[in-house]
Amino acid sequence: VSWLPLFHDMGLVGVLLTAICHPYRVHLLAPQSFAMRPRRWLELASDVNATITAAPNFAYQLCASRERDGQRATPLVLDGLRAALNGSELVHADTLERFDETFGPYGFARTAWRPVYGLAENTLAVSIPTSGLHVLTCDGDAFQLRGEVRSPERTSVRSVGVGSAVAGTEVRVKAARGCVGEIQVRGASRMDGYFRRPELTAAALDDGWLRTGDLGFERDGQLHVVGRSKELVVKGGRNVHPPDVERVACARAEVRAAAAWGSADERLGTERLHVRIETRERDPETLGVLEAGIRGDVLAALGVRIDEVSFCAVGSLPRTTSGKLRRGEVVT
Repeated sequence: VSWLPLFHDMGLVGVLLTAICHPYRVHLLAPQSFAMRPRRWLELASDVNATITAAPNFAYQLCASRERDGQRATPLVLDGLRAALNGSELVHADTLERFDETFGPYGFARTAWRPVYGLAENTLAVSIPTSGLHVLTCDGDAFQLRGEVRSPERTSVRSVGVGSAVAGTEVRVKAARGCVGEIQVRGASRMDGYFRRPELTAAALDDGWLRTGDLGFERDGQLHVVGRSKELVVKGGRNVHPPDVERVACARAEVRAAAAWGSADERLGTERLHVRIETRERDPETLGVLEAGIRGDVLAALGVRIDEVSFCAVGSLPRTTSGKLRRGEVVT
C-alpha cells in the first residue's frame, strides 16, 4: 500500500517498479487523499490486509499525532504488516515509538519497522536492515562538539540505524572511525552523471564514489544518517543538526510541525539558530508559554540555545510533493 507520488523516486522505484519486477499486488492511494486525511492510508492497509508499506518519517508522525488528537474513525487491523519502510528523510526514534504506542493496539508490530536509506542518484536503495530495529544512544556533547560517537554521559542523542548496504552497493563514511562524516556510495546502481550538467557531475563524483552530501556514521554493521552537510548549523562550536531541533520541538502536543535553520551572525562570529513552529494556537499568552517551553526543551536535550522562535499556521511550511520539509525555502 502506498500514497507516494509516482513522479517521486520512492513512489516510482521503491514501490511501483519493485512491484512490477517481483511481482506483487500494489494498492495506490492518491497523494491528495493522504494529504486531506492521512488515516486513509492506514485504513486502506487495513482493508486489503497489506503486508508492506512505505513512507517518509513525517507521514508516520502525522498519523500518530492525528490519532492522539482524537481524529480516529473505524478500528484498524494492522497485524498483517510485515514491513513498514521509513525513508526519504531522517528517521526519528521518537516517531517510531509514538506510532508503536498509537497503533500497537491495532496490531501493528514493532518488528515491522524497516528504516531505510536511498537516493535518486543510486536508483534508489543504498541500505536496508535485514533484521530488527537498531536505535543507538550516544553522548550529546561529544556528538555535537567533535562529531564523535561515544556512550552517553551528561547529555544524549538517539540515532536510528538504516541497515547495511544492499547487494551490489558499497558505502563508506569519509571520517575517522567512530566519527560523523559524509556518506559516499558506489556500485552498479550509481548514476553516470547529471543530465547535461557536467559541473554538477564533477562535484558529485569522486574516483567512482558518489558524494551524497548526507552526514552519518557506521556502528555495529549499521549505517546511521544524521543530516545534510549543507544544513548543518555551527553554533558556539557545537554542530547542530536541524532535524534534532525539530524532533525536540515536535514532542509538544501543540506543535504540528517545525523547521530549524541557521543564519550567519557576523557580530558574534557564529551562527544564529532559528525555529519556526506550525501550530493551531493563536492566543499570545499561550504562544509565549509554548515558546518558553520549546526553548527550554531544546536547551535541555541538545545543550544549545534558540535565537529566534516564530509561529505560523498549520500547513504553512514549504514541503516537497512527497511531504519532505524544504528548509532552504523557510525564511525569517
